[in-house]
Order: sequence, then structure tokens, then C-alpha cells
Amino acid sequence: DFMNLEIIGHIFEWNYEFRKDEETVGLMQRKILCWGNVYYLTAMNLADELNYLVLSLAIDAARSEDEDAAIMCSIS
Repeated sequence: DFMNLEIIGHIFEWNYEFRKDEETVGLMQRKILCWGNVYYLTAMNLADELNYLVLSLAIDAARSEDEDAAIMCSIS
């Protein structure tokens, strides 16, 4: 359990809802028709944005069909 969240997947498992105590606290929505995986993240509480980013990266990595895929992050 990450932050005691319930993660609910939606159509084709491209969109996810993060819930805590039956309340939506964040959304992860995949932008379709893009080169690569592009997601929009929404956090109801801005203090949780980084946590939801990390969770979204983990979900994307777990869903990846390419075992050799690497996640690269650059922070400037």
C-alpha cells in the first residue's frame, strides 16, 4: 500500500484514479496518439504531486511490454 491509496484503472488501463477513504485524491490520464508514453497528472493536494509522479512512473514501468525499456528522468 503506497500512502494507503486505492488505485482504480479505467478503460484499457490507460487512466487511473487514486483514491483515499473513498475520495479521489489524484488522477493519471494517458494522452493518446503520442510518440511514447505521455501522462497528465492531477493532484487534488499539491503537496502530494511528487508522490503521485513516483507512483505513475511505477505504474508505467509495470505496464511496459518492453522488458528492456528504461525510465530516464532528468531534473534541471
